[in-house]
Amino acid sequence: EKMFENRQVSTEKIQYSVMTFPFIVEALGAGTIDASVLLEPFVSIAQKKDIELEFIPFVRHFPNAQASFIVFGAHLIEKDKALGVRFMNAYLKGARQLAQGKTSRNIEILAKALGQNEKLLEHMIWPVYKPENMMARKDLLKDYQDWLVRKKFLPVAIDVGNLFDTYFLDKAVKE
Repeated sequence: EKMFENRQVSTEKIQYSVMTFPFIVEALGAGTIDASVLLEPFVSIAQKKDIELEFIPFVRHFPNAQASFIVFGAHLIEKDKALGVRFMNAYLKGARQLAQGKTSRNIEILAKALGQNEKLLEHMIWPVYKPENMMARKDLLKDYQDWLVRKKFLPVAIDVGNLFDTYFLDKAVKE
């Protein structure tokens, strides 16, 4: 909605559907949907299928937004915190490597890990990773949660402060 509003497009008649990314590509190609949030590698796959897209980087409208969160389960939280810290150290190492961008080494690593073609990885638009900014932005999550409740995608809001525990990140950063 924010992207539409920024382009002076009314959002009153927008109908939302939940679809998987492969189906989104097909629906865009068939003209059965007009707009979507689409992630890589599906943007590149759509382009390779000659589906006409106007790619609008998310960061243009949401420069400080977070794209993902790491969720730790009961085993790591209650029984093996040391393993959780080791995981976070490995995650930070990978995030720092990815933050270097489309290096030949990163393309090689991702091609092997994801089973993707190196040419597709070279063509893809890569996300911007800033490992130094890994703390959760509670204000952004609250705004997003409020929108989900208004649109009835979520029945009730919860205190976002109860969603975050930075124990593993704090420990990993100190090591």
